[in-house]
Amino acid sequence: MGARYAAQGQLASRIAFSGDLAALQPHLKLAHFEQEQVLFEAGDTIDATYFPTSAVVSIVVTLSSGQVVEAAMVGRDGVVGASAALDGRMALSRGVIQLSGEAMVGEPTLH
Repeated sequence: MGARYAAQGQLASRIAFSGDLAALQPHLKLAHFEQEQVLFEAGDTIDATYFPTSAVVSIVVTLSSGQVVEAAMVGRDGVVGASAALDGRMALSRGVIQLSGEAMVGEPTLH
């Protein structure tokens, strides 16, 4: 089975109960991400929604003291950047790849 089909299978198992896979599938592309690759910075516009399939994404926040803390770690059971699909496009944190791998990426369409 190819990587794209395996990734779609993982994604399908997460959202099958909602019946939305058919609507999402044409808008998703499989992409590879390297460790320490930044998806977005705090204050940036979030341009995509990421459904990690083998990658792991850290959501980190910089405190006023300059200290950086990890607020969340997202793997194949989650989604990163979902606010972009809900029109809340400003990132409040930094999204960075913690573990290299793949994710299905969806770019929101403008109406």
